[in-house]
Amino acid sequence: MSSKDLLWKIKKSTQNGVDIITKKSENLMNYLKIQSEIHSCEEKIDNLFIEIGKLVYEKYKYNKNIDSSYKDYCKTINKLEKKIKSINKE
Repeated sequence: MSSKDLLWKIKKSTQNGVDIITKKSENLMNYLKIQSEIHSCEEKIDNLFIEIGKLVYEKYKYNKNIDSSYKDYCKTINKLEKKIKSINKE
């Protein structure tokens, strides 16, 4: 095998390696982008759940009708708020 052929083979092999790495990097970047979008959506959902919970608790606080399944949660929140007030007075 001539040195020219050897160099060509090395060049071709190196180029193939670079192409593979480039493709895998693109795939990884796309995967990370998708994961980031999913995480962003999940975070927005969590924030909406928090807002729903706050609305339910506000109704409870002002003696409005709420579903009985939420009352135990609201009572616990109320106790914790009282504890915070008590700690702040100290």
